[in-house]
Amino acid sequence: MQKRVYLLFILLIIDFFALIGQNSDTLLQSNQVHDSIITQNGDTTKINIAKSSQAIDKKIDYQSKDSLVMEMKNKKITLYENAKVVYGDLTLTAGIIKIDFDKNLVYAYGTIKDSIYSQRPNFVQGTQSFLADSLVYNINTEKGLVYNVQSKQGDGYLHGKYIKRENDSVILVKTGGFTTCELTHPHYIIRFDKAKVVTDKQIITGPVWLEIEDITVPIGLPMGFFPTQTKRKSGILIPTIGESANRGFFLENGGYYFGISDYIDLALRGDIYSRGSWALKTETNYKKRYKYEGNFQASFAHNKFGEKGFSNYEVYNDFFVRWTHKQDPKAHPTNRFNANVQLGSSNYNKFNPSSANDYLSNTFSSSISYSTVLFRTFNLSLNARHTQSNTTHRVDVSLPDINLSSNTIYPLRPKKLTKPLKWYQNLNFRYQLQARNNLSRPDSTFFDNLSLNDFNMGIQHNLPISLNVNLLKYLQWSNQFNTNWRWYFKTINKNWDPIDSTVVVDTMFKFRTPLDISYSTSLSTRLYGMYSFGKFPLRVIRHVITPSISYTWRPDFSKDPWNYYDYYLYPNGEQWYSPFEGAIFGYPSRGKSSAISFMISNNLEAKVRQRTDTGEMLKKIVLIENLSIGSSYNFAADSFQLSPVIISARTKLFKNFELRYALGLDPYYYNSAGKRIDEFQYNINKKLFNTQNQEWNFSGNFILKYPNVKKNQAQSSSSSTKKTYPNFNVTIGINLRHYSTYIPETNIDFTKSVVANGNVEFTPNWSISFMTGYDFDLKDFTYTSINIHRNLHCWEIILNWIPTGFRKSYNFTIRIKSPMLQDVKLTKKTDWRDYY
Repeated sequence: MQKRVYLLFILLIIDFFALIGQNSDTLLQSNQVHDSIITQNGDTTKINIAKSSQAIDKKIDYQSKDSLVMEMKNKKITLYENAKVVYGDLTLTAGIIKIDFDKNLVYAYGTIKDSIYSQRPNFVQGTQSFLADSLVYNINTEKGLVYNVQSKQGDGYLHGKYIKRENDSVILVKTGGFTTCELTHPHYIIRFDKAKVVTDKQIITGPVWLEIEDITVPIGLPMGFFPTQTKRKSGILIPTIGESANRGFFLENGGYYFGISDYIDLALRGDIYSRGSWALKTETNYKKRYKYEGNFQASFAHNKFGEKGFSNYEVYNDFFVRWTHKQDPKAHPTNRFNANVQLGSSNYNKFNPSSANDYLSNTFSSSISYSTVLFRTFNLSLNARHTQSNTTHRVDVSLPDINLSSNTIYPLRPKKLTKPLKWYQNLNFRYQLQARNNLSRPDSTFFDNLSLNDFNMGIQHNLPISLNVNLLKYLQWSNQFNTNWRWYFKTINKNWDPIDSTVVVDTMFKFRTPLDISYSTSLSTRLYGMYSFGKFPLRVIRHVITPSISYTWRPDFSKDPWNYYDYYLYPNGEQWYSPFEGAIFGYPSRGKSSAISFMISNNLEAKVRQRTDTGEMLKKIVLIENLSIGSSYNFAADSFQLSPVIISARTKLFKNFELRYALGLDPYYYNSAGKRIDEFQYNINKKLFNTQNQEWNFSGNFILKYPNVKKNQAQSSSSSTKKTYPNFNVTIGINLRHYSTYIPETNIDFTKSVVANGNVEFTPNWSISFMTGYDFDLKDFTYTSINIHRNLHCWEIILNWIPTGFRKSYNFTIRIKSPMLQDVKLTKKTDWRDYY
């Protein structure tokens, strides 16, 4: 601190000499400073001291790590080793800095140590920054000369052998280049002889040419223009040029970008093909901090395949709209508005997919929702929903979809809770209302001949009453009485037409309110078992069994007093039906239910001994996370009283892999036609069960690490002979799934397939991802894709390969990673539509 004060004091003396060392006639100029002195008799007299035009008007702060040399006679200061000078908003660091107070010049150089030039001058002022070999800067004029400079301009880096700083916004460059590679010796650079740089705006050059790894590429342009604005700016979107065997030469994704404001933008793009296909696309992004953000996309594509006049000639006009809107949670404490809209023609994702997920998706859906809290008790949600299937070509729309639900209410609890609570004080209920209006029609005739009969609407009131009680500390007893009251505005009436031998269905607009009630109770507990192995590496095994038993009762709603079912006379007898068939919230079930269910869940864990540097510790290992078995028996059913036995299991293998399995076992017999018979399998062929369906899933990832080898060689004391060895990290992720549904006695096996996908990272710069599968019914591979990525620092190589199937194609690209120069790339690809 004393050294710093001493330096500042000397600097003030030097500055004072600089002020009074001027000619006396300058004292009468307008640039004067008023001061006052006190005479010997105590009187105060004001005098005018002229301020030189060459005087420094700001404080200079400087420091160094090694030493500081002051030349009082020449008014110079030299700083050595990690020197730093701060003058206003200017900051300069270098190995050596010289300050000439007489000429108001600052010189900066690096230092040479062990033949290495280090501590290069780094100049920072405002948004400008330079890294150079040396520089000269005039503090008064704010002009300077910089030699062998590297300066960050926007998202890129400016290199120049000679740079002249005209002012705080204009720089002139001679013999330089521009790149997005941040290295001092970049992997690539766009060279030029002369350039003018307008800070935070643009770089304008003369003739430019590309240089990669110090090799000049025979590609050049008569001039160069590089925008360096950090703010959004409008401009042309350069199209991709190529050729498709089916659709001809093309220009894709060309258009114009509108940087409207800081809150919203707009991009208009288009595709055009020489054989008649074309597409128009628009996209806009909007965002307001702490309020909301969203994205809107709309596309229309006109695709032509084949030759006109031939049988393979086809024309498709498709459209698609996407809209996402997210409200920031900070915008309002209770109100929420969100939207996720995806709608369009069925063939759009088939011929114009933007990703593999779009192509593989058979359905797309939309949702627009608004939610709020009413009276601090009720939650209100207003929704509009849409679902569209590409396989069935049907569109389902729900508008409106209203949900009103209350918080859980405990009517028997006092306002001031007392501990412990009485068992009956756990009684609670929760009210929920749903109102929905649906419309389901084919996508090709969705708006044709609409009538009230096409809409399916209804209101549902749900009131569950629950009571949970702990019995004898270890038993959990749960009870629930559920009331479901539906309001419908139309019903159906069925009759048999003997002339046409068909069932005639009439729609009757009539308000009816079917009521559905049920009661369920369950009892569960946990049993713990533990076995110790003494001093063996396997110390302890713990087994947790969670048995549960439940009972469900429901009346027969086809009998008095409900009478929610009717019948018509069929040639073979009576055929019962519900007038509410097809209703939006379903209808009460026919037949009484008095069923008892059981479930047994198991968890198995172990503790093993693990040696560490500090001793021994016990490590917990999960052997089986869950193994459950369950079924039910309905005493009131007249057939098939015993339900299939469901077995499910889940566990982890080697920490990073998860194995899931599910199995359905049916105790009833199936005849040769695959029909289920009300006769136990054991009574016919002495088998307990038939395998109904099964599914297993194996997923996870494992990491193989190859650390640096021969470290004793790599850590050589001589820097000239020091070697480095790569550190390979291989991350492999895989997901295998198998699902099958089997009908006994028929040898029919449905939906049997294996799906695998994963990612392999050989190094931080090499990665391969894949997706594949095999369909045993079709005896063919499912959608298969292989993606290879190579990170080349400022460049990247991408290979997307689909070897088989409808989208058979490949796309090989070498490009600059920076979005600023994303059009500098080499692409070789085939279009999957060429095989259509």
